[in-house]
Amino acid sequence: MAVASNVRDELAGSQWDVVVAGLGPVGVTLCSLLGKYGLRTLGIDRERSIYTLPRAGHVDHTVLRTLEEIGCLDEVLAEMIPNRGMELLGGGGEVLARIPVAPRTPSGLPASMHFHQPVLERLLRENAERIAGITLRNSVRLVSFEPAGDLERIVLEHEEQSFEVRSRFLVGCDGASSVTRNHAGLGFRDYGFAESWVVIDLILTQFPDTLRRDTTFVADPKRPHAMIEMPGMRYRFEFMVLPGETPESVTNEAAVHRLISGWLQPHHIRKIERAIVYTFRGAQAESWRKGNVAVAGDAAHLTPPFLGQGLCSGVRDAANLAWKIAFFLSGRLPSGILETYGSERGPHIDNVITTSIEIARNLCMLDESLAQTRDRAMLESGLPEEARIRFKLGELRTGPLVMPSGGMYMISPQTGEGPLDRLIGGNFMILARSTEALGSEAALAWWQALGANVRLTGSLPACAAVLDAWLQKRGGDVAVIRPDRYVLGCEKSLDAITAYVEAGMR
Repeated sequence: MAVASNVRDELAGSQWDVVVAGLGPVGVTLCSLLGKYGLRTLGIDRERSIYTLPRAGHVDHTVLRTLEEIGCLDEVLAEMIPNRGMELLGGGGEVLARIPVAPRTPSGLPASMHFHQPVLERLLRENAERIAGITLRNSVRLVSFEPAGDLERIVLEHEEQSFEVRSRFLVGCDGASSVTRNHAGLGFRDYGFAESWVVIDLILTQFPDTLRRDTTFVADPKRPHAMIEMPGMRYRFEFMVLPGETPESVTNEAAVHRLISGWLQPHHIRKIERAIVYTFRGAQAESWRKGNVAVAGDAAHLTPPFLGQGLCSGVRDAANLAWKIAFFLSGRLPSGILETYGSERGPHIDNVITTSIEIARNLCMLDESLAQTRDRAMLESGLPEEARIRFKLGELRTGPLVMPSGGMYMISPQTGEGPLDRLIGGNFMILARSTEALGSEAALAWWQALGANVRLTGSLPACAAVLDAWLQKRGGDVAVIRPDRYVLGCEKSLDAITAYVEAGMR
């Protein structure tokens, strides 16, 4: 990515709609979403370039929907491989449970994919730089910020030289030690879970028959561990660090070969790309926003990786927040819309974190007797292997922009004009089975005030039957779909949805 020779001279005194601190996948995705709304967006990162080693490795269909919205889905999918599902094995190798990959998703996109993070970040940045109004700069550190009228006065630093910019909004995507979160005093609530694991990423010369291609977790009380195939002849192992072990004792080359010796021999390995100890934690910001400052991604929450939902949750943050900032800054919706960011995302991520912790505590037992009791209980439960461990991504809780009849992801069938998601774009969409369901003046109000895309299902003949069946199943004749693809509500009349939103936004 091209970087101005003198970033300080380029940026000092500039004014932006939004400044995003942190250019990992979440921050760059947020920049792209904001740029799609025509917002002048400055993205900064304290590092000199993209981090060259892998970290996150899994996305689900909710992330892919967002990548489709910002225009880089095909490029990214070409560099990913499908997750084939997960098997949970006991210490003796017996299958305790299976978590299959869903054959269908609401979007029609793949349910679960693995990626190499440096490649993903490069593609995301290249895509963002094609969007008008976005400026991305590395080697720029967020120092401080304070309100200055309707703007935020933001102090940045480049090569030990500080300067100021102004912005209507600031979002911190700046990681677990977030300067944004700490400076804003948003707090960070710990869930009381911390486990150290060594993560080993390898580039292989070949895949021997001894190596599992499905994602595998071995609940072995001697040392719980996981195995994951990654793109580009890469493979990841994760091993729990046992009591008394130090990071140095499990990350040196001899230790790495010892840990993986049951599956790989040195001649199978072209390169040990990294071996590092991470502490898996659960935490969430006590507040996600203060005034015109918000946090997202790891700055807002930390999720133990046992469900592969860390990055997925961060991208869902970006998808939830971007349109709300855009509609607020454009004056189309009042400031109350910003209150719904934390009230929607907080409970949603709480379910992900608590479920991850419950699974970890059940699977990562070091007491052999307790582990054997657990294994027997699972094997003798009478349940199919696919039903012994379950996780379902929760719907949004009821709130000002989520009716009791909403909160789920909208389906995205092919419409004849592309997938429904493409018609939604970055706006509200209203789908009705009849003109009567649109109410007397409600549809006109949604169109005039918010630019909503109002469509009768019959105007989309390629999927009218599918949409009608979806509405009928939910007992409604009209649905309002939000820009982030969640359903606001599904009712008999648009008047009921309109009245609900008007009351919630007062």
